[in-house]
Amino acid sequence: MLSEFALTPTLFDEDAHPDHVAWEQEIRSLANCLFPGRGYPSPVILANLWSGEWENDVRRRIGRIKVPSVRLLSQTLLTKFREIMIPRPRVAGKCPDDGEGWGKEALASSRQIHLPGIFSCPRVCESLGESAIRPFSEMISDYFGEEIRPTKLVSLKIDEQISLLQNLLRRSDFICLFNPHITGDHHDETRFAKELVRVAFDRPAPFPSPQIEIHTQPRDSKATFDLDDRLRKSMAHVADSIGPPGGVTASGIRIVFHKKLLDRYMFAGTITRSEDDQPVMIPRWSIHLGHVARADDGSSTTVPTTWALHGKSDTVNIWNCLQGPESKKNILLEKRLGTPEATEQFPDKIKGQITRE
Repeated sequence: MLSEFALTPTLFDEDAHPDHVAWEQEIRSLANCLFPGRGYPSPVILANLWSGEWENDVRRRIGRIKVPSVRLLSQTLLTKFREIMIPRPRVAGKCPDDGEGWGKEALASSRQIHLPGIFSCPRVCESLGESAIRPFSEMISDYFGEEIRPTKLVSLKIDEQISLLQNLLRRSDFICLFNPHITGDHHDETRFAKELVRVAFDRPAPFPSPQIEIHTQPRDSKATFDLDDRLRKSMAHVADSIGPPGGVTASGIRIVFHKKLLDRYMFAGTITRSEDDQPVMIPRWSIHLGHVARADDGSSTTVPTTWALHGKSDTVNIWNCLQGPESKKNILLEKRLGTPEATEQFPDKIKGQITRE
């Protein structure tokens, strides 16, 4: 649903585009593809190569553009780029300073985690002679196809569903999955969550490991007796069933029990630091997962489901509903894997008040 691509900064190099009218139209067409407007989400991730220095190179090139209309258009596009950019760790020992260097950096980075699209100006494409690097014009005409539409019919097969999410899973600082049907049993949607965790942590060095949160509801949340003990046993069962992949630090996975969840969502984004140096999750993408495959799904007669990528405002609004201060009252129990005990978020509510609801 989201595809990642890389651009060489030569898109904004005036010397590489002698036909200024065609150049402006090329940039405008790219902007319209990346940012459809009217609340529609951008269906792509832009690689900010060499640990973010790509953005600085682009800014310098835009500052040297002499055509006012192209310079203003490019500055606006760079600002919008920040909504979809994720840094990629540097590969080359020295920061690239020309189109060929950036093309080689993109190719080397793609060998670590695959880049489905790398685009440059015709001169760089011809100079490097790599089929993986294509002209900007092909990005506009061919790249924005059905495979990266924001809404998609999805089969009920776990491997195909996870494959659609892998660009977000392997490139985001954090993943939050909200799914009320994860109880640790084989016949529910625990297997999907386990595969999601496995793929998200499947990152070569120096790509940083993510933080993952699995939000669900326990099977016994409405029990009328021994609720505290039931919740802890249920939490242990879910934690054991999902479990971190081999070699993964368990503390990167947090499981949260809610009193009630109504739907399935996945959020992905970046982690920043607050003024008091606390980690803050910033959601940048969210997907409504109509249905999620179970271990016994996947027959050819199974009707596909619809998944929908949300725009920026919807992502923030849904996140605030699920993760805002009021939503904290809905939390029963949480556990960070690798720690001995689950944590009672609201211990006064676990006994008494909840059992009467």
